[in-house]
Amino acid sequence: MDDGPGVGAIQGAPQHLLAHARANAHRPFLILRRGALWWQFSYGDAVDETRRWAWILAAAGVGPGDHVVIALTHRHELYFAFLGALWAGAVPTIIPCPNPRQEPGFFWQEYAALLVDLGPRAVVTQGDNVTPLRQAAGDAAGFVIDVDNLEDRADAPAGDPVAVAEDGLPFLQFSSGTTGRRKGIVLTNRAVDHHMCAYADLLGMGAGDRVASWLPLYHDMGLVGCLLMPLWRGASIVALDALEWVAQPWILLEAIERFEATHVWLPNFAFRHIVRTLPDNRLFRLGCVRVFVNSSESCRPATMAEFAAALAGHGVRPDQIRPSYGMAETVLATTQAPPRPEPLAITVDGAALEGRFRARIVPATHSRAQHLASCGPALPGLELRIAPLGRGRAAGDPVGEIEVRGAHCFAGYFRNPKTTAASLNDGWYRTGDIGFLHAGELFVCGRRKEMVIVHGRNFYAPDIEAAAAVSGVKPGRVCAFAIEDVQSASEALVILVETAATGARAHATLSRRVKAAIFDRLQVTPHRVVAVAPGRLIKTTSGKLHREENRRRYLAGAAAP
Repeated sequence: MDDGPGVGAIQGAPQHLLAHARANAHRPFLILRRGALWWQFSYGDAVDETRRWAWILAAAGVGPGDHVVIALTHRHELYFAFLGALWAGAVPTIIPCPNPRQEPGFFWQEYAALLVDLGPRAVVTQGDNVTPLRQAAGDAAGFVIDVDNLEDRADAPAGDPVAVAEDGLPFLQFSSGTTGRRKGIVLTNRAVDHHMCAYADLLGMGAGDRVASWLPLYHDMGLVGCLLMPLWRGASIVALDALEWVAQPWILLEAIERFEATHVWLPNFAFRHIVRTLPDNRLFRLGCVRVFVNSSESCRPATMAEFAAALAGHGVRPDQIRPSYGMAETVLATTQAPPRPEPLAITVDGAALEGRFRARIVPATHSRAQHLASCGPALPGLELRIAPLGRGRAAGDPVGEIEVRGAHCFAGYFRNPKTTAASLNDGWYRTGDIGFLHAGELFVCGRRKEMVIVHGRNFYAPDIEAAAAVSGVKPGRVCAFAIEDVQSASEALVILVETAATGARAHATLSRRVKAAIFDRLQVTPHRVVAVAPGRLIKTTSGKLHREENRRRYLAGAAAP
């Protein structure tokens, strides 16, 4: 019987899980902290739980190719419902649950469209979310499975997972929505397998290694780096709750020490958050970590140097920190910095970068010095090129939009041919990110959609937001964007900052200080700085600022103290 092209030629996540369980059933697969308790599942346990969930989903009418949406808080069922869907040949999508800091109306409005578009056969969720999920999706929700009211399925039959087709769709990840509506990224089993093998080799990950993470599974770094790649290699996963980590960042350091973690993925802000909240009276042994991967947002040299210095007494060394550039469209990583004594950083002329889109290396003492970190060369199987934004010839490397193609690049956006056609050109994916190549390594300046043009000069929103981080502004709660200025026939720069300070006088003082700090760093004066109360700025579910929504709310008059 013909099972279709490429069926069984490669192994998916369930096949790797089963193979590792047969090789060493007692090796830890998942060590999950929930509250004060640790839950541990061996590879043998994981197979049993995954089979149980495959049976639960089958009983709900789920079959190969059906979509399954999973909306669960941090709990072991999240992992095994996802793997159970893969075992059954279904296509799972993990979405978050709303947390207390998110605006419920905006959250469910955003996910209603996604659920209707997917039309899942089943939705896996928990008690408090059953009603709002049904309200959001309507009839499109399919069969709703409440994990808090499940019948015991301990007698799930044994059996092998559904074979994977090389060109088949294993799961759907969705973009974080920082600059627009979420888009489903279509990957093939072949692309996922190629990425796992290439990236794990670069990071030296193997059986016996341990990944410590607080990253949620609806984020590509959590799903791929901290679940699927360890599973591919037979490593162990030490999983923490993201909300608990935000409140107590040192629990990650405790977990690293306790379980001797070897690999840790962190976005740039997390390095600083750990430094700011590091307990004075604690000593953590962190020398076991082989690599701290800095990815998901702009990798800042100063942040990495601060982290290495602050935690040097805890065993952290600069050579452990390795920046990476990635996106869900390339499964996870696009580039990865190689091992070196410390992260590579260069200094470029900010004026040439802003005015002529050229990266001209200058001394660190240059009056317009801008320091950028290398994210390394492309992963094996990928190619990079730069589509220049500037014209003519000038000194330095051309700066432009980063484009990528290759073995683990995505096939397009789910049920979105218009956006797919606009994003792919002869296999080259236009990332929307701006950067340059120097000596074969990628340096990222920012996102094209985050570019703010003020009187002919080009700035990147994250650079402006970093400059605005003065005393009195809540860390990580600054949003910069441009609005049209009719009088000057240009764009005007607006900054929203969260602060605990109250009263018009305090806000006016803070506004002046923010303007001065931005001018001192970037020689540009914001049109307006608006101080708002804590919690007013909208963030995506992956914790990134939703600039488009904050800009829309500002123009509508909703951004007020």
